[in-house]
Amino acid sequence: MSRNLVIVVFMLSVILVVLGCAKQQEAVVPDSASGEVASTGQESVDDVAAGISGVSDTEDELDSSELADLDTVLADIENI
Repeated sequence: MSRNLVIVVFMLSVILVVLGCAKQQEAVVPDSASGEVASTGQESVDDVAAGISGVSDTEDELDSSELADLDTVLADIENI
């Protein structure tokens, strides 16, 4: 009797785990080509989305074009 009960409880646990994993929804990935962030209605989520969309602005600000002539400057310093 107890062996059958253990088997039944184990089978029910396995079924619950399988069904729980199967009901997960896929995340919808917005199209990043438009550059606009859709509003979700939740302020904290919208703030994070706005911060993430601002990354392209940061990349432009951290441009390394000023360092292009760094090798020549360092070579001049070595020759001193």
